Amino acid sequence: MNVLISINTSWNIYNFRLDLIKDIQRKGYSVFALAPRDEYTPKLEKQGVQCFHIDINAKGTNPIRDSILIYKYYKLLKKI
Repeated sequence: MNVLISINTSWNIYNFRLDLIKDIQRKGYSVFALAPRDEYTPKLEKQGVQCFHIDINAKGTNPIRDSILIYKYYKLLKKI
């Protein structure tokens, strides 16, 4: 079974979801992260999280860009 976590920064996942990730992994789940790559991505990977880069504009309000983001999520989810 797989669990996917997606937030607008890898920093956020590492600093606020690491305990949750460890608990999920202890229960036998694989954890995937979808977030823009930053300096915390390698730290997540060291914890056994499979990371995928996705461009997320945290302050985005452009419906065309948001539609493209949804399509990118769809493609990545199919891959996972």
